[in-house]
Amino acid sequence: MFFDNFSRLCKERGTSPTAVGQMVGVQKNTVSYWKKNGTLPKQEQLEEMAKILNCSVADFFSAPSGFHEAVANVRNRVENGTIGDVITNVGTNSVADPMGEMSDDERELLSLYRKLSAIDRAKLMVTADEMVRKEKR
Repeated sequence: MFFDNFSRLCKERGTSPTAVGQMVGVQKNTVSYWKKNGTLPKQEQLEEMAKILNCSVADFFSAPSGFHEAVANVRNRVENGTIGDVITNVGTNSVADPMGEMSDDERELLSLYRKLSAIDRAKLMVTADEMVRKEKR
């Protein structure tokens, strides 16, 4: 997911992943390695690439359309203590919160999530999304 988003952002800005990689001091073969093996640049490199592309680091890990909006809505409701009545809009569909009140495990997961850096939060969201997609198959 990272490299697809990185490549798309480069293309939208009229540059290439190789050119941006070189701007942050990595060799062409390193950029190829990111693509072929699904590995990630170092956090400092991600931050510098985001500056070059005028985007956020999280944009490199964006999930499908509507996903981040739904997560932001749930996060806002959690922070305001109204998770039990969450209503999210994903695209044009209104969906009532199927979780209801949070379990102890969910509260623990949220507590751990809040302790992560922005980049680690993005990685966790991508991983969780991929796990859910595999479960649906």
